Amino acid sequence: MNTKSDSKQVVRTLGQRLTIMAILGLVVITVLFGINQIVQRAANVPPGNGQGTGSGAIAQDVSVWTQTSKYDFDRGLIYQVDTSASPGDVVLAIKMQTVLDHFNDQRYINSEESQNISVEDGQVELLPLRSEGVLVSKNLLPQHVVRVESFNYEASIPWRASVKVQFSKDGVNWYSSAGTLDGWDKLSEDSHDIDLSNLNWVGVSEFYYRMAFDGGGLLGFMRPAVKEVELTYAAYHTSGSIASMVFDSGVENAQWDSICWDATLSMNATITFEVRASDTFFTRDSATPGWTSVEAEAVSNNSYRASVDLPSGRYKQWRATLSTSDTSTTPVLHEVRVYYY
Repeated sequence: MNTKSDSKQVVRTLGQRLTIMAILGLVVITVLFGINQIVQRAANVPPGNGQGTGSGAIAQDVSVWTQTSKYDFDRGLIYQVDTSASPGDVVLAIKMQTVLDHFNDQRYINSEESQNISVEDGQVELLPLRSEGVLVSKNLLPQHVVRVESFNYEASIPWRASVKVQFSKDGVNWYSSAGTLDGWDKLSEDSHDIDLSNLNWVGVSEFYYRMAFDGGGLLGFMRPAVKEVELTYAAYHTSGSIASMVFDSGVENAQWDSICWDATLSMNATITFEVRASDTFFTRDSATPGWTSVEAEAVSNNSYRASVDLPSGRYKQWRATLSTSDTSTTPVLHEVRVYYY
């Protein structure tokens, strides 16, 4: 019996089995590691990407740059927009505008309803030998406005004479500045402002005033006069823009997968986007590289996306233009997301 030979055979068989087990173990470890990597990458992809956000990129390779806070938006380049409306929102800025009448013509006078007054030499006054008179204006507003702010006048009011004024947003119902129906505000000598904020007239497109002149019962020998009126109102700019900060993706020739944004738009408001990118750094207000307009696709009620013909480059920037044809309303930009790989 060859005991030595049998021992060698057992050792050889055991070695082969150990080798096979080691190979199988290595395969199992490799498979488990690969699955773990896929799970980790997938966990880093923003929700809702699916297999790509637009250009067909693999979902687990897509990164996202999000701008949503006031701090994010304020790091960009802002022109005629306001980021203080609420945290993270961008709206058109409000500007104060005025309608001024020196009474050098009758553009703002409703001659059919005005009585016993003369409009000449840069003022309106009670006619001679008349104890009372009424001046009714035409609509002073050239457009829809956010709200009316104040009414300024310059008056000359002799002893015993008086002038009072009331306001309307439809030419039918008249109010004092305190909002009292059929109420009046009494004018004083020289220049003064009447605060109209208590009227709370928001989103209006019409504004009228009516003045009552009283000669003090002296048959017009005392002739009160008003030399100037000025209406101040608030309105949104018709357009404005915000350019983002320049974002460093850290990857040469980084591709745009898509740009997405959330916004609230009224019937008369729009938001359009442009993008640019380069492997060479540029500042937020650089003239180059050139901007590329994007074609928006509505994803849902308040969400939009563009994913076609987007430029590539390590450094990326977007620019949004907010517009409205109704200056009493504004589009609202809530959040912008850039997907790249």
